[in-house]
Amino acid sequence: MRFYCSFLLFFLLPFKMSFSFENVVLPMDLSQWVYKTTKLECSLVHSDPLYGKFYFRAEDNKKVNLILSLKKTENNWRGVVLSSQLPPWKEEGINIDHSPIIMATSKNQFAFNDGVDDILAFMRNGYWLSISLYNDEALSNSLRITLPVTGVQGALADFEKCREQLPKLSPSQARDVNLHFYAGQKFLSNGHKAKLRDVYNYMTKDKRVIKVLIDGHTDNTGDDLTNLTLSRNRAQQVADELVLRGVEREMIEVRAHGSRYPTASNSTKLGQAKNRRVILRLVRDNEQTVPVNSSKVKPRNKTINTIKEG
Repeated sequence: MRFYCSFLLFFLLPFKMSFSFENVVLPMDLSQWVYKTTKLECSLVHSDPLYGKFYFRAEDNKKVNLILSLKKTENNWRGVVLSSQLPPWKEEGINIDHSPIIMATSKNQFAFNDGVDDILAFMRNGYWLSISLYNDEALSNSLRITLPVTGVQGALADFEKCREQLPKLSPSQARDVNLHFYAGQKFLSNGHKAKLRDVYNYMTKDKRVIKVLIDGHTDNTGDDLTNLTLSRNRAQQVADELVLRGVEREMIEVRAHGSRYPTASNSTKLGQAKNRRVILRLVRDNEQTVPVNSSKVKPRNKTINTIKEG
């Protein structure tokens, strides 16, 4: 049987407006943090049948997010504040706020991107995590859920070790990589090579990548033939660097476009700088590439994401 420590306070004002505050402390003996992992993601999850799922998630080795997915109730929680507090048997009154009020990304869903490492550090030192929810800007109705961290140390250590082994790029970052060039630049810079190293490291983790598309572009200075040749040479150097790292050449398709398909106006220096680029795209096994203007074919019983060529 599950027991909760809960306090509900009502404040009656002369204008007949009521304020309520509920404080829920989840039971220590039933509070469990679970570590989960894939080659591309690490998670530290706390699930509760009454209140929902709260989990830390990392997709690269530099950043971690905290996701709150609350159970559907009659309350439509619109804002949340996170804080860390010492367990009840230690000194009272120590409460560290980690965030201003964060608004919901969707109904009863919240995502924290900043300061999450600080929360994990406090948990490592025994602080419990408090989640304060509000349903309107006047804070007229609120709920605070406190998650004990009893027994979290082993799962937290595994989670941190997993994060260290993740690639530097998340799936969304690795999927589309833009390499920009100075005017007339013919060779890859050290920065380009470092980025391509990160792309290769990601590919060693994601075995669903089946193809690499490399598209070279230039600004509109110079004649068409020169621009086409320059865009091809830059794109080919990117391909050669990936092959040098260990990517199979058969996976790579190099395409040159010269000054066609600008991403910005060539009438300014800034626009020209944006157009001098090589775009690298990773295609996974649930995607297909089709030429521009060709019809998209969608097989039955299978979802295909389409990437246009050209």
